[in-house]
Amino acid sequence: MDDAKRVVGTQLWTGILAPPIAWAVDVQTNVALQQYACANHAHWLLWVVTVFTLLVTLWGALQARRGMAADGSKRARFMGLGGLFISASFFLAILSTAVALGNFAPCD
Repeated sequence: MDDAKRVVGTQLWTGILAPPIAWAVDVQTNVALQQYACANHAHWLLWVVTVFTLLVTLWGALQARRGMAADGSKRARFMGLGGLFISASFFLAILSTAVALGNFAPCD
């Protein structure tokens, strides 16, 4: 396998795997930091985690789009569209968590 195919494969798999991993990191980190944020009035820390994971999700969508555009095969199109759909779904999941985070203080 040549380097171009390897790069495209990495981009496509990144588009599929980065968003769910980012969502899991968001949920677990927010749960782990909840007591710390409450005790130290550092609610901003939870928002930093959320913004970071949203950016990782967008990066996954960008990688899926690049991989799909670089290779015209049916496999690349399928994986690219799947990566875009997964990215959009997990972006909304992280946003819904952020809405709940904005409506409730960490100490509630």
